[in-house]
Amino acid sequence: MLINEAKLTSPIIVIDPIVPSRNAASALTEACLSRFVTAAQEYLKKPSTLFFERTEFDHRSLELLAGVTYKIHLAPLSDKKDIAGAQHVKVLAYICEQAAQHDFAVVGSGWNWSTQFSGDIFVRVEKDTLSPTATVRGPPVSMASAAAAFEAIYSQALQTFEKDDRLWATAKRKFTDFGALLDSLKMHELITVRSKSFSWTKL
Repeated sequence: MLINEAKLTSPIIVIDPIVPSRNAASALTEACLSRFVTAAQEYLKKPSTLFFERTEFDHRSLELLAGVTYKIHLAPLSDKKDIAGAQHVKVLAYICEQAAQHDFAVVGSGWNWSTQFSGDIFVRVEKDTLSPTATVRGPPVSMASAAAAFEAIYSQALQTFEKDDRLWATAKRKFTDFGALLDSLKMHELITVRSKSFSWTKL
């Protein structure tokens, strides 16, 4: 009841015993929790102290994956590493979410949480340029209300058609270049309240 709704988006809610209005796990993402669960399962299969050794993220490791890497620099708002880190985790998650929404497949991402934290995060996308149009899968024609809603949403599409008893639409993409998508995010409130500046470089 005391916690701001925006702080309840993490997969685990941990009420801070000192400040009850704070979710101590608000920076935790689904991806990080999933990695932790996988690591815990591997540890239980074959326990080793190696699981507790700290390893720094090296963006060059992303080069092992197919695609293109983008370095995004965020000037931290706080000198405190934990606060700056939590803010940057949110920004990285948001960028990956927006990439997926616009059909850019993120194959890898990361950053270093170290004493030398520079504010650089890295995102590798499978392709950084897309075709001008996309084919969108709609509901079955038999679902009248859903079909009507789909047709209303895509009323300005280049084409709508039926195939295999389902509606489809061919529409123009809003972004065909990943850099253009990043530029559009610069002034988004989720980013401006978490960093002094936002810039990117294609590696």
